[in-house]
Amino acid sequence: RVTRRMTVFVPDLKLVMDSIVWAFKHTMRNVADTGLMIVLTMLQNLDSKDVAQSFYQTYFLNILQHIFSVVTDSTNAAQLANQTKVLAFMFSLVEQKKITVNLCANPADYPGVTDNEAFVKCYTQDLLKKAFPNLQDM
Repeated sequence: RVTRRMTVFVPDLKLVMDSIVWAFKHTMRNVADTGLMIVLTMLQNLDSKDVAQSFYQTYFLNILQHIFSVVTDSTNAAQLANQTKVLAFMFSLVEQKKITVNLCANPADYPGVTDNEAFVKCYTQDLLKKAFPNLQDM
């Protein structure tokens, strides 16, 4: 379980998270699957409220952005099942309001967005529009 002890290693955590992202973006299936399972397990095991909220505020959008970059890249299609597991879990954290810190660093960029659920929906739409420029707002 990820607990308060994790806060001691905050400078090293960035290196760990960068390594996990590198792994799940890797073109070798076993490396990518390992990275995806590590990030999913880490998210599932955040159990200290303070540490979890700090982690979400620092890394949630970064993980989401990188997962979407892999999902929208056809060279990583073999890992789609694990990618969707991670995305589903991340979305469930937001929908179940387990993330209480404000994820939106720039509220001016998202006028009218008042909570994390609405923000993550808008943020995800923006990620998809960047990946697929032919998409239009409805």
